[in-house]
Amino acid sequence: MSTENTVNTASFALKEILEGIAEGLNEAQEALREQPPYDAFGRPNTIYQLPYLDFSLKVTSEFETTETTASDSGGSPLYARRLRFKSLTPQKSGSSSSTTDVEIHSTISGRFVASMPNEGLPQTIIQVKTEIKDAFSDPVLVKLDISVGNAAGEALVGSIVELNFDEETSVTLNSGNVLPTEDYPAFDQGEIRTGADGLASATVSIKKSLYDAGNYFVITANVGNVTKSISISNN
Repeated sequence: MSTENTVNTASFALKEILEGIAEGLNEAQEALREQPPYDAFGRPNTIYQLPYLDFSLKVTSEFETTETTASDSGGSPLYARRLRFKSLTPQKSGSSSSTTDVEIHSTISGRFVASMPNEGLPQTIIQVKTEIKDAFSDPVLVKLDISVGNAAGEALVGSIVELNFDEETSVTLNSGNVLPTEDYPAFDQGEIRTGADGLASATVSIKKSLYDAGNYFVITANVGNVTKSISISNN
């Protein structure tokens, strides 16, 4: 296993550990929230929250470096570095090997901190309206009118809206029919910023033959971690 593959394997394992801790923390907080606010006599119950969780991981990585001198390689040493899983394959005739084991001990510490959704601000609301600008042109032009505001009724000025084609959902709606990349919808702007009224607009181009065939094209509009999906179709 190459050094790059070893690093990728270690990174993947660490990712799984951290995701497991985060999932367990979310489950614990959900269990605390299930506590009823009042008991059977109408008295308020104590509700607990987890403001943070400190963690410390002690990681031991074991590697094996093998030096092999084979007769068919002109006597030049060959090196192989792999994880600590030893092979049971017998050595070929005319070769010799020596093994060096290396252990790396490390400690990874961190903290999961509770945060309010949307940084404690009112919920962001995205609305998207579509308008067919020209259904007879090729490609078909569809205008997207996007409004970004919040639950308090305020327009969000200067918000960056990112537009993308949701291939996975589109394939599902189209009964598994996969579009080639060159037939994906195209945007005249991939990112747009809302004006003083919280509005923005863009145009998406769709191949006419695919639009006339009744295919569905799912478009997503993202503002931060808030996503709005719409479907464009001739049906």
